Amino acid sequence: MKILIVDDEPLIHVSIEFSLKELGDDDLVISHAVSGSDMLQKMERDEPDIALVDIRMPGMDGLTAINTARKRWPKTRYYIMSGFSEFEYAREAIKLNVVDYLLKPLMPEQLAEIIDRVRKEKNQENTRILERFQAWMIGTLHRHDVNSMYIPGYYSSVVLFCYDSARDQERNRLPDEIAEKHSNAIEIPCWEGQLVLIFDLDINSVKDILHSLPYKDYPVGVTCIISPISCDPVELAENMHRILDASPLRVFFGINRRFQLQQFSEASEKEISSAAEWIELRNCFFEKRYADFVAKSSLLIPSLSDLKPAQINHTAEFISALSGEKVPEPYDSRRIGSF
Repeated sequence: MKILIVDDEPLIHVSIEFSLKELGDDDLVISHAVSGSDMLQKMERDEPDIALVDIRMPGMDGLTAINTARKRWPKTRYYIMSGFSEFEYAREAIKLNVVDYLLKPLMPEQLAEIIDRVRKEKNQENTRILERFQAWMIGTLHRHDVNSMYIPGYYSSVVLFCYDSARDQERNRLPDEIAEKHSNAIEIPCWEGQLVLIFDLDINSVKDILHSLPYKDYPVGVTCIISPISCDPVELAENMHRILDASPLRVFFGINRRFQLQQFSEASEKEISSAAEWIELRNCFFEKRYADFVAKSSLLIPSLSDLKPAQINHTAEFISALSGEKVPEPYDSRRIGSF
């Protein structure tokens, strides 16, 4: 939790920081500002969860600074500090939606209560945000118009992890790790595997998470497809549908690696339709419809001769991941059909 102390008296900074450290909370990050203008600069650099602001400072006073700051950083909890208990100050602070009016010197018990209250409020708020985005994801997955549920101001990317091997026990590892490491990530199952929504008010945070995903060496049969980042729910919904519709192309483009959605943009409808036939073969295998699997295999294997060499190689990799058996080389329809 990030706490900004704003006061023109050095001893106040020392006193409050000492009391905060005495609480023993390892996640507290404390910063300091000595004036209203300095406060705005520090908030620009690192938006705090809590701002403890002295009401009387030279230059821009605390109330003016809060009035300016809360327009840009409304999620920060602002607390007024003062050695003066005049009612007029308190009344003005209430108009600015200040959480509380604190008389200096601040006691450790006060600080502990403030931190506990803010932590509970943030947890409740995060739960509400996660529930909203999860509802948006589920509704969008089923092609319902739920864009009104999307929370404005958030940048997001849809990531699809496709699973093409029933034998790999680690296939959920990457989406699980994302959800565990990043509070602004939600995963839901889908017929292709796992959909993950990564969202944040800061677009760079979303970029950092996406950049951390590996380009290759995924677990057997796992393929990652990433949508462009957007803050428009209509565009994001379209991207989710485009990912799901284009995901069969991994059969021809290669599995066990990462793709940007744009890499599939030049594929024809015929290619997508042809690749989807191989995904249906996968579905037969996963659902233990083995008679259908054999029948569909007998129809698809001869069609390999119509593919480009690279596509035949990638399809052979797909079949190997799906069946757990290595396809004999060189890859041709006759040898693949006999494995």
